[in-house]
Amino acid sequence: TPAYVVSCGNRAVGVVVAEDGKTVAVGEPLLELTSDDLEREMKRVSGELETSIEEESSVQRSKLQQRISEADKVRLSGRAAELRKKIESLREQLKLLEKKHEQLTVKSPIAGTVVLSWDVEKSLLHRPVERGQVLMAVADTTENATWELELHMAERRIGHIQRAQKLLEQNKLEVTYVLATDPGTERKGLVKSI
Repeated sequence: TPAYVVSCGNRAVGVVVAEDGKTVAVGEPLLELTSDDLEREMKRVSGELETSIEEESSVQRSKLQQRISEADKVRLSGRAAELRKKIESLREQLKLLEKKHEQLTVKSPIAGTVVLSWDVEKSLLHRPVERGQVLMAVADTTENATWELELHMAERRIGHIQRAQKLLEQNKLEVTYVLATDPGTERKGLVKSI
């Protein structure tokens, strides 16, 4: 599968994993981003969480020793409570970071066919992109899908269509067309407005 790298700013890099014309299911990955900053932050929080859990276990073990004074038990209980709060906070931070990490994979919102562009590699290879910028589309190619085509035609040729509409006494003229990207398939449509 060809993969095209795009630069997404803030040290995030993406790899386009979907091919033009590929049929995809709902939730299938189209673009996978990576962020060194996010990876580093996840490792930091994960390490801090692990250390805090070990320290809390150590404090709990120390509290169980018989040779410590009541003052030390109170101090250790306070430290254990402090560590539990820290652990809870670190777990929440880690959940948020994992959610951000999941969002780095752009998934198909619908089942359909991936539509990139004519020259995908040239247009996406090492291309810097901004959040919200359209890189590709997924077209609903099911039988019941409704498409709207815009056709730009020279004014001198529009008379043929208008005459056909008058001759057939129909506002919605039936037509057949062929896409340049799929010349082997003839499709049908209706001219609704000119």
